Amino acid sequence: MSGPPAELRVRLIQAAYEAAVAEGRYEAPQTRRAPSRARLYRDGLLTLLAPHFDYAFYAFENPEFADSGLDELEHYNFFGWPKLRNPTAWFDTGYYLSSNADVLASGDNPFWHYIFKGRAEGRAPRRPRGAERAVLDGLEPPEARASRPSADLPRLSADAIAQRLAPLIAEAVGFLYSFGAQAPSHVGFVTMQASPLRGGALFKTMPAPWSETQLAIDGASLGVATDADIAKALAGLRAAMPARRAIAVHGLAGASVDGLLAIDAALEPDERRFHLSDYASLCANRQLLRNDVAACAAPPPDSQACFVCVYGEARRTQLQAVEKLFQSLPFAVLAPSQSALALWRRASSLAHESALVAAPVRLDERARPAQSAEIGALGAEGRPVRVAFVGPRTLAAGWLTFARILETCGELSAYALHHFAVAQDLRPSRNLFNVEIAGSPTALRDLLVERRIDLVVTAAEWAEPFSYPAVAALAAGCDLVALRHSGHAAELVETLQRGRLFADGEEAVEFFVGGKALAYACERDRFPRYVADLRLDAAAASAERRA
Repeated sequence: MSGPPAELRVRLIQAAYEAAVAEGRYEAPQTRRAPSRARLYRDGLLTLLAPHFDYAFYAFENPEFADSGLDELEHYNFFGWPKLRNPTAWFDTGYYLSSNADVLASGDNPFWHYIFKGRAEGRAPRRPRGAERAVLDGLEPPEARASRPSADLPRLSADAIAQRLAPLIAEAVGFLYSFGAQAPSHVGFVTMQASPLRGGALFKTMPAPWSETQLAIDGASLGVATDADIAKALAGLRAAMPARRAIAVHGLAGASVDGLLAIDAALEPDERRFHLSDYASLCANRQLLRNDVAACAAPPPDSQACFVCVYGEARRTQLQAVEKLFQSLPFAVLAPSQSALALWRRASSLAHESALVAAPVRLDERARPAQSAEIGALGAEGRPVRVAFVGPRTLAAGWLTFARILETCGELSAYALHHFAVAQDLRPSRNLFNVEIAGSPTALRDLLVERRIDLVVTAAEWAEPFSYPAVAALAAGCDLVALRHSGHAAELVETLQRGRLFADGEEAVEFFVGGKALAYACERDRFPRYVADLRLDAAAASAERRA
């Protein structure tokens, strides 16, 4: 059964969902899943507390418990909470004790007190907006931020660089100097990948002889050289260089404007590309997050918003360096999404030769039916709405919204929550299925299909220029839950009508708590699910080939 065409299908889903909401044909899910296993203790209070305790979380955060001869809850009860260890990701033992002097004086287990007394009394389990406050408490000026350089990188002279390049360019049809990202190699091209030796938030005004850059050639690490030596090597090879030469700037953080200009002058490229991989051309905070916590959309540099931001003063200095770069070099600006280009144009008056949207990955218009439908009503026992978050556990990526969904809805049998991420970003947690990812967006799509994910939460707190998770999710037949300021993910929801948009994380959480997410998923379930292929965008491909 093929069902109606895609455009009609999504309109019907949205219309049916909105009618269900308008008529009140939904209700908050109440049924809680049974504990995976019951634990009995001699202390009856611990037996009562066990269903609320996150054993996997505690074991991961406190591996020393294994040597105590106690299980996780017993360890927390006797040793953990006096040392201010936490029993779950959403309960802060130290905060609860410091905020409730009576609990501290009583000597009671604070988690037990909260579950059986404090929650009903309206006491907070953790500091309100604690994650954001922790970021604010740790703020430091952007000029003080710099990563340590990689150890044991060989120092390269201009002659050493030239010696490595000379035999390669002799057989090449083109040469690309790519700064700020691991650019893919192209057939017949020699690609020199460059990144700042000492990362940081700022685009610096620094003489080329002082600015140091890490180099690789076609993905193979080469070493470290000053921008002056890189320029000297390229100038010396100019006569032997292929006719097709390009410079591509993917990021400005940690770079030197004088260094880039020196390298450009030596290379004399026939094409200069500036990729809007982030917003460093608009602010020292390349994610446009005021004080690293709130989306700001790049207001005027002299605005009150910039005055109260730790990046405000650095932003004014950075914009001067960016303007110098753009006035000197006629860039073709490539944005990965329409929303990124619109934001950049709205907030910038930088001179440029051209600007276009060149998405690195797009959905193929052709789609095929997914696996056969499941039996049973969606949201019923044994067939939950499967919800996923893809990416790191960071504020910018939108983890705080998903973590709140996990906290409020994790016990509900109507939902099954998943975290897809690389291994180092996964943490065991109660009511959460962890799925390790690696490789391409196509591999992510296949994992989402395999796990039969219905909704993917793409609630980035910044105007993300391009969301690989969102594109992979749509290709897998999932719909998106995004914030209006989430950039590319929000653009996809608006243009394709594949999901729902919310003003902030609290609205998104209420979508799940109140049962609207279940209603939406049920309307989706009335229609067949389709899987699409992912392909390189033709504009992006031609832009790369022109290099």
